[in-house]
Amino acid sequence: MTLLSPPARRAAEAIDEVQILEAEVWAVSIDPPDKLQEMRKDLGLTFVTLMDPGGETIKRYGIVNRAHGEIPHPTALVIDTQGVIRFLRVDEDYRLRPSNEELLQQLRKVQSRKQGIGMK
Repeated sequence: MTLLSPPARRAAEAIDEVQILEAEVWAVSIDPPDKLQEMRKDLGLTFVTLMDPGGETIKRYGIVNRAHGEIPHPTALVIDTQGVIRFLRVDEDYRLRPSNEELLQQLRKVQSRKQGIGMK
């Protein structure tokens, strides 16, 4: 996921509930380190932001938006503690992103699996 102001701000707003669900927010950015650090400071971000300046991560995940250069498509993943991707959303339109509630709902599903609730 490219760390942009509106999505980063939305993620920061949900951080308390994410932590209650025993989850973590990580963002991957292709932005230069100084720009990323400035954005973290300006937005007061407390979650992990990983740098991918060469775009290797986005290439490996196959989410490069070649129509707009070497930037990633907006992507959200929920990965459980065993490394299994439980939710994946890739948006072609950079203006579209999952809502906090959509992501929290996916985290709740993972939490339910972890606790053995709702398993059939």
